[in-house]
Amino acid sequence: MSSSSSFYNIIAPIYPLIDLFLVKNRRKLLELVNECSIQTILDIGIADGSYLKYYKVAKVFGIDSSSNMIELAAKRSALPKYDLRVMSAESLSFEDEFFDSIVLSHVLSVVLDLDKVMNEVVRVTKKNGKVYVLNHFTPINCIRWFDKSFSFIGHLFQFDTVFYQKKLLSYPHLILHEEINLFPCGYFKILVFKRL
Repeated sequence: MSSSSSFYNIIAPIYPLIDLFLVKNRRKLLELVNECSIQTILDIGIADGSYLKYYKVAKVFGIDSSSNMIELAAKRSALPKYDLRVMSAESLSFEDEFFDSIVLSHVLSVVLDLDKVMNEVVRVTKKNGKVYVLNHFTPINCIRWFDKSFSFIGHLFQFDTVFYQKKLLSYPHLILHEEINLFPCGYFKILVFKRL
């Protein structure tokens, strides 16, 4: 079990408090996802599954590296349309080009190996499918010093406070299709990538 999995197993009971700060942007993300005709979707890092009920797609596969989070999510999402599994995003046990779309909501700044995760995302997404990323992005202005000043504390909580958008723009077979700035001042963004 990774240190990240252990950490999220521990905080699972208090995760609803953290989710209070994330829920508004997550609903905006799902509104965008639900606009498209998607049959199968993979949501990576579902945590306690509090927002899964807002999906309007036919089949939702949800994974998290924390078994405690998956247990909580399963209590909320017992319908057949949900397939919830304990799984690392760095090693997905799905076939190539299996999903119409992938959702990564506040996940990429907490994974241990971003390259492994993104390479797996590309592998399991169908050609012309979409990858939706909701995350904070460190701006190239004075606010970046705020992110840097909290870097040490962030690592204690398995969280990379300094996370630049350009990290996501160099993966083969992914092209940025849409960028949506969210409150406050575009610090949070939804990036929509198309799988080539």
